[in-house]
Amino acid sequence: MPHEFLEMGTWKDGKNRSRGGLMNFPGKIWATWKMSDCYGQGSVDLMRFRSGMFLSFQKRRFKHRIKIFSQTSEGFIGFFFCLAGSETLEVDGVRQGINFRQDTNGIIVARNGWQCQAEIPADQNVSIVSIGLSPSAFRGIVYADKAHLPSILYSACQGNLPEFESLSQPSTPQIRWVLQQIINSSLPLSQRPLYFEAKSLELMDLILDSFNRTNNDINTVIRFQPGDMDRIYYAREVMQKNLSNPPCLFDLAKISGMNHCKLNRGFKALFGNTVFGCLREMRLEKARQLLRTGKMNVTEVSNSVGYSCLSHFAKAFKAQYHISPRSCLK
Repeated sequence: MPHEFLEMGTWKDGKNRSRGGLMNFPGKIWATWKMSDCYGQGSVDLMRFRSGMFLSFQKRRFKHRIKIFSQTSEGFIGFFFCLAGSETLEVDGVRQGINFRQDTNGIIVARNGWQCQAEIPADQNVSIVSIGLSPSAFRGIVYADKAHLPSILYSACQGNLPEFESLSQPSTPQIRWVLQQIINSSLPLSQRPLYFEAKSLELMDLILDSFNRTNNDINTVIRFQPGDMDRIYYAREVMQKNLSNPPCLFDLAKISGMNHCKLNRGFKALFGNTVFGCLREMRLEKARQLLRTGKMNVTEVSNSVGYSCLSHFAKAFKAQYHISPRSCLK
């Protein structure tokens, strides 16, 4: 008898979110699920960025061979990245299953949700990172660049979701690097939403670019016009004026009048770093200036540039300037 995966454990807040799948967890920023010890070891961490978009980290290791199933009740578009383990999901009504293998990634599109099952061997470590979006959230993110999408996502962007389709491919070194940046992040809670949102969008951009290069469908190079450069510099100015409480990547793109993907690429091209990376550099430079005035102590400076955790500020500052913040005090 198959076990429904999310019923094999509990959420930390005690709420039952098994029905409808992970797309329907409530509006809180962070939620954590833990597997019952009788089955093995496992957890699911969810971060919600906005209505209809989340990032999940799933780790599990079963004590015994077991058959599990999972289901969602609404349409969705998902990007998955397998870091460890190997399994095949059998999807109801679909002839070919979905293969999860270490160092592979893929796309899943389902018009009315799905129900899938898999037989999992004992003592196998599985680690999967997923980005889930509702169809409307996906269209809102990529509509301006829909001509650059693989065919199944182009159809989804036009409002014509297939009943169910999936694609998979090996992960590129760039994708693996961004995944490690996400997993190994030690940022304080106050900075995680902006960072993880930016990294999720970067992963989506990389996986779409990889599929396009593989299929030789389109030219994925973005060319920046003079007006685009003005917008990119304006976006940096907006961040500079709001270091303690900066807009999220989507809001920053909207303010500057650019698509978020082009904005992130523009930052890399003009400033040599992502939007979040530039924000970190600007915060630390402002902190160094404030410390040199001698008018504020280290804690006050840390708070004024948006760091809620003093130890994280001190670590980032020393990594950037090779001295401690206290040593920089005038």
